[in-house]
Formats: sequence, structure tokens, C-alpha cells
Amino acid sequence: MTLRKKIFLAYTVIIIVPLLSIAIAVHYIFSDAKIESVTENAENLLKQFNTNMDTLIKDASRATLSILYNKELIKILKEGGLYN
Repeated sequence: MTLRKKIFLAYTVIIIVPLLSIAIAVHYIFSDAKIESVTENAENLLKQFNTNMDTLIKDASRATLSILYNKELIKILKEGGLYN
């Protein structure tokens, strides 16, 4: 093996090994951070969805009950035979 090939091989190893180790470390650090971020965003999305569904159910409940207290509507339904 010539001196030129030995020097090239030595520089290649000296450069590539640290770059690979740094790249692997950075990959794991950022992938863990991204997983935490995605998990947090999913939790927030589910909390918001739950809040919206609660609000929707309460509104539907109020709308249903408000029909029972509308005297004009009850009168119309009684006249049509749709309400006892």
C-alpha cells in the first residue's frame, strides 16, 4: 500500500468516524424531541376536541329543553295533534 493511500485512508477514518457519531447523536436527540412535541400536540388536540364536544352536547341539550318552554310552539304542536 502506498503512502498516498495510507494518508487518504487515515484522513477518511479521522473525518468520517466523528461525523457519523455526531450525526447519530443528533438524530437521537432530535427524534426524541420530535416525539415529545407530537405527543404534546396530540394531547392538546384531544383536550380541545373533548371541550368542543362538551360544549356541543350542552348546546344541544339547551336547544332541546328550550323547545319545551316555548309556549307558542307547544300551542302549534297541540293544534296539529303532535303534542299531548
